[in-house]
Formats: sequence, C-alpha cells, structure tokens
Amino acid sequence: MVCPVSSVKRLLLEAGMLLRRTWTLRRRGCTAPLLLIGVAVCLLYQMLVVDRSGFKSSGGGPTPHHKNRSLMSPLEHRRLLQDPEKLVSALDAFQVDKVNSKRRVGVAVVLTGRLVPTATEVQLYQRVLTQHGYWVDRDRYAETSTTPGERYGGGWNLLMCLKGSERGCLRKISFSTLHPDQRVNIIPALSQAFSEVGGVCSFLTNGRLAGLNLPIIPSACGNEGANQKGLHSFKGEDWHPTVHPPHSSAKQQSVTMVTVYVLVSSLQPLTAFLHHTGLVMSPGETNSQVAQNSKRRVGVALVLTGRLVPTATEVQLYQRVLTQHGYWVDRDRYAETSTTLRQERDGGGWNLLMCLKGSERGCLRKISFSTLHPDQRVNIIPALSQAFSEVGGVCSFLTNGRLAGLNLPIIPSACGNEGANQKGLHSFKGEDWHPTVHPPHSSAKQQQSVTMVTVYVLVSSLQPLTAFLHHTGLVMSPGETNSQVAKLQQFFLKQLGPAESQRGLAEMRRVVLEVLLAATLSSQQADSPHSCRLCFQWLTFTLSFNTSLSAVVVKVQTDVDVQGLSDPVFDGQIRKELILEDGLHFLFEAHRTLQNALRLVEPVQPELREQYGGCEWTNSLCLPPDELLLLIQIRQKLKSPGPFEVLYPQDTSEASTLSQLLAQRFQLAKDDGKTPVFWNLVGQLFKYHHEVKVQSRASAGLRSDGSQDSGTGEGRCVDPHLRQIYTDPPLVLNPQFDPRVKEYRAEVPFDMVTLRVRPEPFSPFCHVHLDEQRGPRVVNYPVGLGNSRINILVMDEWEWEQGAEPVVMTIYTLRVFREARPSLPMFAEYVMCGFIQDCGLVVRPEQPCGLEPLRGVKSSGEVQAEHRPPCTSGDVPGRWVVPCLSCADNRTCDWREVAWQPDSCYHPVLERPQLQQCMMGRKVLFIGDSTNRGMMYYLMERVNVTLEDWDKAHDTVLYRDLNQGRTPISYSYYPQFWLQQASRPTFQRALEQLIHRSRPLSNSPQTVLVAGGVQWLNINHIKTIQQVLEREGLQNIVVVVKSLGMGFHLAVDGIHSLSLAQLQGLDHVNRDILNHAKHYGYEVVDTFSITMGRYKEFLQGRCACHFHEVAKPSFSAPEHSTLHILRTASDTESERTGAAGTSMSSSDPMDHSSSWSVSNTSYHVRGPVNQVYAEILLSRLCTTRRHGGNRTFRNHD
Repeated sequence: MVCPVSSVKRLLLEAGMLLRRTWTLRRRGCTAPLLLIGVAVCLLYQMLVVDRSGFKSSGGGPTPHHKNRSLMSPLEHRRLLQDPEKLVSALDAFQVDKVNSKRRVGVAVVLTGRLVPTATEVQLYQRVLTQHGYWVDRDRYAETSTTPGERYGGGWNLLMCLKGSERGCLRKISFSTLHPDQRVNIIPALSQAFSEVGGVCSFLTNGRLAGLNLPIIPSACGNEGANQKGLHSFKGEDWHPTVHPPHSSAKQQSVTMVTVYVLVSSLQPLTAFLHHTGLVMSPGETNSQVAQNSKRRVGVALVLTGRLVPTATEVQLYQRVLTQHGYWVDRDRYAETSTTLRQERDGGGWNLLMCLKGSERGCLRKISFSTLHPDQRVNIIPALSQAFSEVGGVCSFLTNGRLAGLNLPIIPSACGNEGANQKGLHSFKGEDWHPTVHPPHSSAKQQQSVTMVTVYVLVSSLQPLTAFLHHTGLVMSPGETNSQVAKLQQFFLKQLGPAESQRGLAEMRRVVLEVLLAATLSSQQADSPHSCRLCFQWLTFTLSFNTSLSAVVVKVQTDVDVQGLSDPVFDGQIRKELILEDGLHFLFEAHRTLQNALRLVEPVQPELREQYGGCEWTNSLCLPPDELLLLIQIRQKLKSPGPFEVLYPQDTSEASTLSQLLAQRFQLAKDDGKTPVFWNLVGQLFKYHHEVKVQSRASAGLRSDGSQDSGTGEGRCVDPHLRQIYTDPPLVLNPQFDPRVKEYRAEVPFDMVTLRVRPEPFSPFCHVHLDEQRGPRVVNYPVGLGNSRINILVMDEWEWEQGAEPVVMTIYTLRVFREARPSLPMFAEYVMCGFIQDCGLVVRPEQPCGLEPLRGVKSSGEVQAEHRPPCTSGDVPGRWVVPCLSCADNRTCDWREVAWQPDSCYHPVLERPQLQQCMMGRKVLFIGDSTNRGMMYYLMERVNVTLEDWDKAHDTVLYRDLNQGRTPISYSYYPQFWLQQASRPTFQRALEQLIHRSRPLSNSPQTVLVAGGVQWLNINHIKTIQQVLEREGLQNIVVVVKSLGMGFHLAVDGIHSLSLAQLQGLDHVNRDILNHAKHYGYEVVDTFSITMGRYKEFLQGRCACHFHEVAKPSFSAPEHSTLHILRTASDTESERTGAAGTSMSSSDPMDHSSSWSVSNTSYHVRGPVNQVYAEILLSRLCTTRRHGGNRTFRNHD
C-alpha cells in the first residue's frame, strides 16, 4: 500500500498546482466550460504518468510487484549453478540492459573535502559518474551537506567522500541503516582496522592474532607522514620483536619498495581486486617510478654491470628488455660485492644472472653452476669460456689429445684477450697457421687477398648443443682497413653471385660449426652432471676467406665484439646493442611458457608407473622437467627464429666429414635408454622445422640461392619512437631514457665543448633528423656555456619519396647545460696570474700559453702597479689576469674575478651619466654580423639601463628611442650568407643602403660607424669604407673597426672548420686589418686577441664564435651592474683627491640600484668576453671626454 498512497499524494499535489494555474488563466478571460475540460484532460494525463512511473521509476527502486518478479525459485537457482554458461549469459544480458538504458540510475553526492571544486580529481568523479548515469551533486563536508543529513538517509544513491571528508562521513552516516541501493566509498570496518592506536595498527591489538607471524610492521598504519622512513631507510630495527626480520641483515639495506593498489568491492563476502599498476623504488633511489604488473613476473634478474656505468646505454638495454619480459631487474657491479649473491647461500634470490663487461670472471668464481636451480639461468656457459680461453698462446680446447690429427679450421692463437690476435684481422698470412693445420690451397698472393667476415653465434644450451647464427655480421673486403655491417646472405650474394654465394655461406657455417663442436665436445666429460641446461652464451667468430673461398677462424671471443668499424663509438655500440636485443627477445619469448610447464611435470609414484606406460614423469613424453623445458624452448625458437638461423643441430645428411669424426671420437651419450629419447626428439623437431622452412621458402617464391623473385619496398613509419639516444661523450640523461618520454636534460662540464649525437629509432622505416626536417642524422654539436637545445625529429618519409612533404611523427628534445669554468673562491693570500692564450689552442707559437705570474704584483691586498696612462688605441697588447692560489694550477683560480688588462695602459670605464652625456646627439651605425650586433645591444643596454627591444636581425633595423630619443642607432647585417653568391649584396651596397636609411647624418664626430665581424673582414673592406664615406661626404665621422674573432675552430658538422694552421694565418690577417684601419685614421678594437685566450667560453651557436646572448634577466642585476675596477695605488690617491677624470666611487661604476628595475619586456645581454670588448668600444668613443688612472675590466657572469 505504500506505493499507491505515495502516488495519491503526488497526484493531489499536482492537481493543486494545476488548479492554481487554471485560476490564473480564468482571470485572464477563460470561460468555465473550457477550464473544466482542461482540468479533466490534465488529471487523466497525470494518472497515466503516475501509473507508468510506478513500474518504471528512474529515481527509486522497483515496486514490490517487480521485486517479487525478480526473485528466482530455488529450482531456477540450482539450474544456474549447474550451468555456468546460463549464469554468465544472464549477467551479460543484465549488463547489456543497463548499458542500453538511457535513464539516470540515481543521485551521486561528491564531498570534495579539502579539494577545490575545480581540482582534476573532482572533475574526474563528475565526468565518470555522469557517464554511468548518475546525477552528480557536490558539497564540501558531510556536516554541512543537506543531502546526506536527511533523517532516513534517503535522497542519494552513491556517496563519494574525498580527501578530508572521510571522518565526517564516518560520523554522519549510519551505515547500518543504509538502503540496499545506497553505496559509500568507505568501509568502516577496514578504516577502523587500519587506523593507528598507540603507534600500532588497530587490528594487531586483537588477541586472536597473537603468535601469528603477520608480514607487516606494527607502525605501518597511521597518518601519511608517520612512517615515511620506511620508504627510504627501512632496516631490520623497524620490525616488531614478535615479527621475524628478513633472513639476512645485508639485504635490509638494499631493499626495493613496491606500492600496490587494492580495491575491496565488498566486505561480506570479502572480494578484493589488485590493480595492475604500482609504484616501485629500487635500492639507492629516492623517488618511486610507475610500473606495470599486468604481466605476471617470471622472476628476478640480476644485472652485474662490471666496468659499465649504470647509465650506459647497454645497461639501459638490459633493464628495458628484461622488464618487458616480466623480470624484476636489480643491478650491481660485481659478483664479489653483490649483496644478492653474497646473502643467498642456497643459490636462491634470483632467476636470471647477466654478467656484463668486466664481471664475467667474478661470476665464474662466485657461481656454482652445478648446484643451480632448474629455473636459474646465466649468460655464461663455463665450459665454453674455458674452451676458448688461452693457454700458452693456444686455444685451451686444442690441447685435448683426442683432437690430435684433426685438421680444424682455426689458427691456434685465435683465442685470448682482445688485442692478442689483432694481426689476424688485417695482415693474416699463411705463416700464421699452425704446422698441424693445413693452410688454404692457394698461393701467397691469394692468401694476402683475404676477406674478413665476423659472425655472431648464440649458444642457447650446451647439453644438448643448440646454436643459432645471427643474420648480421661484419665484413672487411681486401684493401680495406675498416669493417662494414652487412646481412651475411646479401653480402655473399652481392660479392659472389647466386651460384658461388651458397658455397661461401656453406663454408662459413661449416667452419664455425666444426670449431664449435670441437670446443664443446672436448670440454665435456661423460660423467659430468647436467647443470644449468638453460644457460646461454654469445660467441664471436672472425673468419678469413681467401679467393678460393676457403675459410679459417682467426679470432674467437666469448661475447659480442664489434671492433673494426669506422665509427666504433656509434656504429659499434648500436650494432652490438641491436644484436644483444635480438638475442634477449629470442631467448625470453620462448621462456614465457617454461614456468607453467615446470608446474605441470611431477614425478610418478613407483606403484603408478604402469598406468603411465613405465614413465617416471607425468607427461606424455616421459621427460624430466629440465629436458621438457629445454625441448619447449627449442620448439619455440624453431617456430619463431626471428633474425637467427639454426646452426646446430643439423640434418645428419648435411654434416661434414670432420663433424662426423668429432662425433665418433666423443661418445658422450651413453645408451641408457633415456638420453637417446631426448636426442631423438630434438632431432625430429629440427627435421620437421627444416622441412617446413623449405616448403615455406618454395611457396614464397625463393630460389635455391636464397634470393627472392620480387622484393618489397620500404614501409611506413608506424612506430615513431627512439630506441636510444647515443652521445659521445656519453651523457647522463635526466630522466633516464625511455622511448615514451620526449623531454630530457643533461649537464656537461666546462671542458666539454663538442657533443656528438646520434638518435636511433626502433623502426628502420622511421627517419631521424636533428633540429630541422632536412637536418642530418648524426651531428657534432658545439656546446656553448649555459643552455643548449637539440630537437630530434622522427619522421615518416614514405610520402616524401612519392613527391609529398615528409611528416614529422614525434619530436624529442634534449636540453644540455654546460657549466661555467670551475672556480675556487679567492682567499686572503693569492697571486695574480696572467695568460695570453690557452695551451689547448696555441694560435701564437712565439708567445707563452697558460697561466704565468704577473711581475710587480703583490700576492695580497690591493693590486699595486706603476701608474699607467689611458690607452690611445683599442688594440694595445694585453692579457687576461685572474687571482689564483698558484699559477701552476688553473683549478685554484677564482675565475669569477678574471679581467682583461692592457700591458702598458688602461681603458677608462664610464659611469652611466657620463656615457649618456657622451652619446648625447650622436648617431651610431653598425654594419656586420651577429658578433657586431652583440656589441650594439650591449651599448644600448648600458645607455638605457635596460634593453627593451631586440631580435636576431638579419636585415636593416633602426632604433630611435635610445637615450630618451637623443642617440639613434641603426644596424645592417652583413654578409647575407644564406643567399646565393650571385644574389648577395656587396659590402659597398650594404654600407650605402645603411647610410641612406640612417640620414640625416652630420659629417662630424657626432656620427659613428662601427664595422666588423667574426672572420669575413679584410683590408679591401677598409678601403671600401674610406671610398664610400668620401663619396657620401662623411669623411670626418668616427669609424671604429672591430677586428676578427675566434670561431669556427671546432670540428662541427655542417659548417667549415678551421685548422690550427688556418687560425694562425687568421691572426696575421687580423694584424693587417688593424694596421690598415689605423692608417686611415680609424679607431680599432682588437677582438681577436681578447677572444683568443677564452675561446672555450663561447655561447650558443654552431660557429662557436658568439660570446654574447640576449635573454630575460634573472632576479639579480645584470653582469655589467656588478662590474669591478682593479685600481692601482695612484688610482686610490686620485680618488681621495678628487682629481678630474679619475674620481671613481668604490662601488659599482654602473650602480643602478636606484634606477634599475626589471620589467616583463626587458632583456639583458650576457657574456663576459663580449662585455670587455664592448666596453673598449665605449671607451674609444668617449676617450676625449674622460681621463683617469690605470684601470682594467673585471666582470661577473
């Protein structure tokens, strides 16, 4: 009766509202009959709507009638339990009905707590709940919300209590009286259980848990910051006395923290779900990383990096690939120092051990291979390492007496350390053969014309021997000194043709296999235990082919070796990592099924063996676990070989005579009725897959020579990600490289002035270009001081080949910060040192290089020197001076105090008011390249205090508002190198255009022309200036010639680089320019001498010639605002007496503390070297207006 009564109430309310509306209409002129008809129609409609809503209500639950209909009889319930498919179908149908329904399922109230309504988490709840059919209402806390506070708990169907509102929900909501269709995102029992009581989790105080060794520390519960120490420095003492600590103390200091997320969907009955994403923090790290655990972890992989640094790309490769295959990866340096290996005496604690470069010997000493667990694997096979070791200059396996008389195709000295047999790679001749080994049947001329082929073999197991040959190798043709990467089959086909290529490939396989069989069989013993049957090892064989296609092994290494390439840093490392990655995928794709197979194999009880046909193991093949695992692995490898081909086992019909002799001499497999079964199964597998391979090759149109009738073109770039970013020198990227991360940062020291970068994509169909779409793939970058940015474009050029524009798929960004020169703070006792040039680049051999003590300068206190007059020219010889503890070590200098000091005079430095007065009413014209432009912007900032406008102008620019509009400046870029030679304007034309754009000009010192650049200026340009000024009637203006500068001295891709001899010749050209300029009465600034000693301190730019940059200022004052002056004793005296021209305050000569302020639109010119020669320019412009004592520049950047 509840539903009909409530319906009547709602009907009466609706009727009342309707009557009020009708009375309003009546007053507006409606007649009574019309009103009665309208009331009747409305009442009828309302009854129909109420009746319908009783059965299909969107705001509440079903009616009692429908509740009864939804109940199932016990018989129907039993049928669903007996037939799960019907139960699943019913649930699926119910879900489909819910999905298809467009009606709202109820009201959801989201209590945001401490979160603001615009927080992304609040928006998430709003969006997802709306998608699922809820009306979403928001409030802050349960205490202030009107909806949850209704007396009977109604008015909502879902309550979400977010951060900070949980306690209010627990106090306000009566969970015991909630309606069946009401849900809350809090389970009070769990909240209470995991609360903190006296520093201990509440549920641990339950007496019924006494004596149980629960895997939780008592202080695990509580507020967010109570137990943060457990995330960073958890140790054994953090454990409760009643809870046993881990079974080793050393392990406690090297722990991995894993955070997982569990969703408890109901408490009675308990149903919980684990999310596949978590947070992990490896030992030594301070921050967690997001990790996926959707794939079940197959075990723990321990990578011993050896001599490789943890940030090496090879180490990152193992980390990435092994993680992809389900391993938890831990790293250490050596086996002797590994806590994982040291603490696990029983061999447990790891499933895969990777011993990288330099750690192999430690692994051989530390690991007991005969006692390894069946599921443990190592990337070393001790028998092979021993067989290919060197004993007295001979390969160890060749000393086995049972190999006597066999003509093995290997020189005895092929084994050993990396450099022992390098001569075999370049100058191998017949006399290098051992007397017992017959040389190839060819003449001496043929023996000297050899082709070196390096192949890579992956031995995936030793008992039985299974070996696979990688399809890529290194080849070095006769007359060449470097190897090339090549597909072996394609190389032989190209060099020998279809017929002979197959003979060359067969010879290569035969030689490698015979040597491998001899080493394997001679190192095994009949009674040796079958240990580590899943261990694997890489081998590198270098073969020498003569013109008769006879081959011999001249070098064997027990790892992947890529020596001999023209670019070993990039090509060698990339090729090595590609081969290693192929091997890892090849090995561990098959390993995924091994764990399941191991659990399915159990020993058969003796009394039940008759039921299993006499088998000792519960599988149809009667194989023990290790042999079954190995057989499954072999099957997987044969099914999907990838870039490998089977080297062994081979078809018995294809075995060479020497292979058959080896098999006869080494009878290792006894006929015990068990081992031959396994060998027969392996043989059957290889035979079957060999037949399938032949059939597939025939159906694919492959001829017997291995070539294909029709090839396919290149594909599209569908995976536009980088495999790795290779750099030389190697960079430590932050964050560590991940193909999914696009932004990286790195810091380099001051002495690193160039950086080679080569990104490598995953897909060969993706093309990589640096900085621009047509940029190079490999670039040698100059790294300027401060920040540099390198853009890496991953592009799809398939459409470009069809005539369309290439498509940029992904952009990676590498930001490199080069540190300033290391500086030691100046102490009370120091010496003043000077230098003209750096010993790393001696441009003037007749002059000394490096730091030298300055004569006549004391070691402390004020700098004392003889009185010096103002300089009369801007090319007066000078040197850089810097305070040091010792001039013998530049690391003891305070490079923040380095200054330029002329030898016999000083360049006056003007106060800002003096400079503004000097430049009042003068027009300054600049013509030159970006180095000249840097001086111009420095002048503008010095005069105006701040630089309000700038750009990298490559044309003519006019600035009219300088110095309150009283010092106009114009600039013209020259030369315009980006234009074709025939289209470039000449210097004469560019100068004339600048003069015409800058008029009116006065033929007096009030007009100033500054000309010069980095290295394009010559004496002809000086003559052109004189001729143009005479024609334009400006022969009386001030002309300042900025001389050449350092640059183009680094070997950078894409630009012309100068050799040392060319730089020395440039110094002589610079001297001629200065002399010719002074001959015409022009002022000069010798920027070459100033930049020569500090050539490493260039800023951004490919030319390494920019000693300035314009950027937004920092919170500190600009560098010229902290310019200091070195004073002589006479300077100090003049300051006290107030002599004209020498009066200088002890504070900053350009102190802008009262007027300088940084606006959002202001810029600052950085660069201490540019500052020095720009100040010399200003000094020369105003030299007649100021005189003073001996002063030199000191600057801070």
